[in-house]
Amino acid sequence: MDFASGVTALSALGQETRLSVFRILVKESPGGLPAGIIAKLLGVNPSTLTGHLKILTQAKLLVFTRVEQQIVYRVDIQEVRNLLHFLTKNCCNGNIDFYGDLENSPDGRQSPPDTVIKTLQTFKM
Repeated sequence: MDFASGVTALSALGQETRLSVFRILVKESPGGLPAGIIAKLLGVNPSTLTGHLKILTQAKLLVFTRVEQQIVYRVDIQEVRNLLHFLTKNCCNGNIDFYGDLENSPDGRQSPPDTVIKTLQTFKM
């Protein structure tokens, strides 16, 4: 992912409704949800949601398919991986052992390294 694409993706997620849409669809992955159901879950007007879905789709974080008369949105998992790689590729001077391998984790979850846990405990966060 290039820098401009990273900024576009982060900007798309930097709004409350869009972040909520993204989180709902991440939870529903690898499937997706029709736009109407997303609107009901969030309690937003369908026409308002359309604008948010368009921004997330243009940022390449979502893809959609037409199923009969409905448009079903889902997260583009590969693009999310690209965003995570973009955010972490320069971490720790390239020392991947410090933060773990986010891209190749079987379930996408990583435990924080012991040093991070100790730091948080020190500051009681």
